[in-house]
Amino acid sequence: MAKKLVEGVDYITHYPRSEKQEMILSNDAQILIIGGAMGSGKTYMQQLLGLRYIDDPNTAIVTFRRTMDEIKGQGGVWDTAEDIYSVIHPSVRPTPTRSALTFKFPSGATSVYKGMELVKDSRKNQGLQFTLCNFDEGTLFEWEQIEYLFQRMRSSSKYQSRIVISTNPDPDHKIAELIDWYLDEEGYPDENKQGVLRYFIRKNGEFEWGDTREEVGKRFDIPEDKWESSILSFSFIGATIYDNPVLRAANPEYEAFLEGMNDVDKARNLHGNWYARAEGAQLWKREWLRGDKGSKVKRIIDIPDGCKKIRAWDKGYTEKTVANPAADYTAGSPQILKCPDGFYYLLGNYKENVLDREELDKVPKDRILGRFRELAGARDNLILAQAHHDGEDCTTVLTKDSGAGMTDHMYTLTKLVENGVKVKEDKSSKNTPDKKLKDFQPFCNACSTGVVYIVEETFNKATLEAWYKELENFDPAKKSNSARKDDWVDSTSSAFNTSAQSRTVSIPTFSTVPYNSLSASLLE
Repeated sequence: MAKKLVEGVDYITHYPRSEKQEMILSNDAQILIIGGAMGSGKTYMQQLLGLRYIDDPNTAIVTFRRTMDEIKGQGGVWDTAEDIYSVIHPSVRPTPTRSALTFKFPSGATSVYKGMELVKDSRKNQGLQFTLCNFDEGTLFEWEQIEYLFQRMRSSSKYQSRIVISTNPDPDHKIAELIDWYLDEEGYPDENKQGVLRYFIRKNGEFEWGDTREEVGKRFDIPEDKWESSILSFSFIGATIYDNPVLRAANPEYEAFLEGMNDVDKARNLHGNWYARAEGAQLWKREWLRGDKGSKVKRIIDIPDGCKKIRAWDKGYTEKTVANPAADYTAGSPQILKCPDGFYYLLGNYKENVLDREELDKVPKDRILGRFRELAGARDNLILAQAHHDGEDCTTVLTKDSGAGMTDHMYTLTKLVENGVKVKEDKSSKNTPDKKLKDFQPFCNACSTGVVYIVEETFNKATLEAWYKELENFDPAKKSNSARKDDWVDSTSSAFNTSAQSRTVSIPTFSTVPYNSLSASLLE
């Protein structure tokens, strides 16, 4: 670092040491994501950014880490901030209060450090206002935690409120979806797009993008005088250790450490690749269905006669709301056909209106079908609509929930049976990671041994890709969240395991017979 003499006091000045660091410090996007590799100086840049706003007494800066230990621990974010602030000029040097994890600047501006270990901890910030909200190591947070703080982007400071997220790559996190435009085909930051401002609004919980505020405003009929307040700016700047000459000079062995990692970790943590995924995390691969040259993709005319057809449902119970943005889907598996030749065939054949409300704003070819978030009544109507669309030769499988879910299960079952649908119960429980994995493994094994084919022509592209991604991303050790779901995993497991078991018993139409008169044997 460079030393200068000011008013007879030696102190260290802080400034960008590379083009990327200068780009980060000068970027004014309201949502800025920085980093993308280890050793790039992400935490350091975040703490420097706050110094742009400390002349206003109303400035309130907050930095979140997932746990308090990550803030207080040796070399943690508090130590980084203290190293910076302790050597800036006395006229702007803050007073630290370690017990409260707060710095107070001479102007009255404050910078506070908080943990947010649990998802519900984000609600502790309700009613608070921040000028600059930093998330340090953003992919360690659930997306719901970050998204909740969008509501706190206001303050009485003269500076516009913003959120800055530093992070390393994680292909399964929501952040990966948001920055995809800034990446090249292989998942590395596209240098021609780094720091470019894009603009978005949230519509039905989804991000709608444009190159300018005007483009977004006109597309969604937003009055021009509302563009500035309702359309937010966004940017991504990917940096690596090669953009941090200070660290490379001070700790040359760290670069050697990154060079020595396995290929996947090296691609992510040294070069900032967002698509690299460890093979060991993939329990299932689409290539097992498609083959190297698509050889396992079949056509309708290839399916033999005499197949038993099943579609299973993993039921959700709520709508997506502001309070519950990560609500689980009700997800219908692909139809699984068990055929006399010993092979299984996967078909989509989803009814066009069996979809989530958020899909309605998309053009038909881009809509994801077969999953939705609705309350019980609307949910069961959609399951019934899909069952009628599937036809009398298709059996509907329902997972049998325990506890309070049992009553809901009986309502759904009764509705289907009384409307002439063949129903079979899947008695397996997927309430724990171990059970989810145990149920999913038979399908994975069958696909890997080549006995499962897929008929891609029966899916639209968006649905097929979403289904592929969910199965590929499934990790029983990670909880379901807004970016990583396992509802299709569960329903697909149910459909395959039911299909692989004993023969399916057809239930005749009982449109005029009350449920309590049905023989229990017909439902087993």
